[in-house]
Amino acid sequence: MSPPLTRQPRSRGLWRYTLLHHLLAAALMASVMITLEKLRWMDWLDAVMLNVVATEAPNEQLPPRSLPKLVLIDAQAYADYFRARSPLDRDTLGRVIDELLSTRPSALMVDLQLEPGPDEVLPRPLDGLLAAAAQPQGERAAVRITLPLPVLRTPAVDARSMQWMRQLCAAGVHFGSAELRSHFGSVVRLDQDPLALAQVARAPSREESHGEHHRHGDSAPASLCSLARQGATLEVTWSMLRSTADHRRSAPLAPVLVKHLDATQLPWRPGQTAAQLTAGANVVLGGAYDSQDRFVTSALPESVPGALVHASALANPGRDGHHAWAWLTDVVLGTALGFLFHALWRWVGSYAMPEDWSGRDLARACLVPCKALAPWAVAAAISYVLMLAAGWLMTNAMWLNPGPMVLGMMLHTLLLKEEAAEEDETEPAKESEVKVADKGKLDQPPATASTHGHAITSWRDYTRHHPTWPLQVVLILAGLAFGLSGHH
Repeated sequence: MSPPLTRQPRSRGLWRYTLLHHLLAAALMASVMITLEKLRWMDWLDAVMLNVVATEAPNEQLPPRSLPKLVLIDAQAYADYFRARSPLDRDTLGRVIDELLSTRPSALMVDLQLEPGPDEVLPRPLDGLLAAAAQPQGERAAVRITLPLPVLRTPAVDARSMQWMRQLCAAGVHFGSAELRSHFGSVVRLDQDPLALAQVARAPSREESHGEHHRHGDSAPASLCSLARQGATLEVTWSMLRSTADHRRSAPLAPVLVKHLDATQLPWRPGQTAAQLTAGANVVLGGAYDSQDRFVTSALPESVPGALVHASALANPGRDGHHAWAWLTDVVLGTALGFLFHALWRWVGSYAMPEDWSGRDLARACLVPCKALAPWAVAAAISYVLMLAAGWLMTNAMWLNPGPMVLGMMLHTLLLKEEAAEEDETEPAKESEVKVADKGKLDQPPATASTHGHAITSWRDYTRHHPTWPLQVVLILAGLAFGLSGHH
C-alpha cells in the first residue's frame, strides 16, 4: 500500500518570490493612488472619509487657552441694536469693536465686511479705532487686527475699498481671504494658505517675517497689503486668489475644535460680553444673523456661522500626513494583507461541496457561502480599524486619509481571489501526477513557490512567468516621484 499523501514543506528561501510578488503589487497600487491624489482625482474620497471619520473621532477635552474667544452678533443683537439692517450700522459696530479692544486682546479677527459704502465719508471713526489699536501706545502692545478682503461690487466702490484698504494697511491692519471651500456641500478642510484669513491672523513666524512664502512654487505676494501698496485693483487681487485656489495647502477641519467653539460662543450684549473676556486672548468677531453665512461641516449636523469655522482654523494646527509616509504605510499594509487574503482565498477554495451530495448535508451547504464571505468580512473589519486609527490621528492634529488604503485593499482582494482560483485549478493536475509517481519520488519535497498557479523555483522562473516586472518597477518609481513632487 502506498503511503498517504501529505503536503510537503517548501524549501527555505522560496518565500521571497511570494514576498516580491505581493510587494510589487502593493507598491504599484500605492503609486497609482498617490498619483490620483496628486491629480486631485481623489478629493471626493478624501471628503467622504473626513465626513465618516469625523463621527468616529473621540471628543477629547481641550484646555481653555487653546481656543480663541468667539463673539457673535446673533439674531437678537441684530434686531435690537442694529435695527435688522444690513450692512451693519458702522457706529454701533464701532461700539462693539471698542468694547472688545478694551479687554486688551492680543489679536482681533473680524469676519464682517467693514469696507465703506458709496455714501460714507473717509476716514470714518471706525477706521480710526482700528488704526489706533493696531499701533503700540505707551505700555499697551499693538493688537494684531485682521479683516476680510473687500468683496467685488462696482468699479467705483471697488476703488474706494482699495483706498480704504491701503490706509488701514499703512496703519498696521492686516487683510486675508475669508472664503471657505466646501466639498459635497460640507466644509471638511480649511485653507492653510498664507493669504487665508485665519493664517494672516496668526502671529508671523520667522519665515513669514522675512517674506519667505513657498506656496508650491507660486509667485504670490507675501500679503494682500503688499498688493494694495503696489496699486493692484480689487479685481486683480481676487483673480490672483482664485487662480491659486486649486494649489492651496489645507488641513482637515478639527471636529473637536468646532464642537468646543459652538459650545463656548458668546453672543454680543452691551457691557456684558466684554466682562467674559480676558486680557491677551485671541478674539474672533462675526455674525450669526445671516443664513447665507452659515456652513454645514463634518463636525455637527446643524450649520454653523462662518466665523466659527474661521475661529477653528485659527486654533487648528492640523496637518496632512506626508505622502511618503502614506505610500510606505500603504505598501507595508498591502504586502501583509496580500499574504493574509491569499491564504483566505485558498482556504475558501479548498472547501467545496462534494459531487455526490444528496441534500442531507445542510450544515455544510450553509457553510460554503459563509466561508466565501469571510475575506470580505475581514476586509470590512480592517477598514473599520483604519478609520478608527485615522480618527485618533485627527484628534492629534494630523490626518492620514484611509480611503486610498481601503480602496486599494478591496482591489487587491479581488485580484488575489483570481490568483487563488488559478492556483486551485492547477492543484488537481499536480495531485494526479504525484499519485502515479515512484515511491522514492514521494520522499522528495516539491520545493516550489507558487504565484499565479506557476511553480517558481528560481529567479529565472519568476522572470519567465512575470515578464512585466521591470515595467511594474518603472511605474512604481514614476508614480512615487510624481506623487511626492512639490509636496511640503
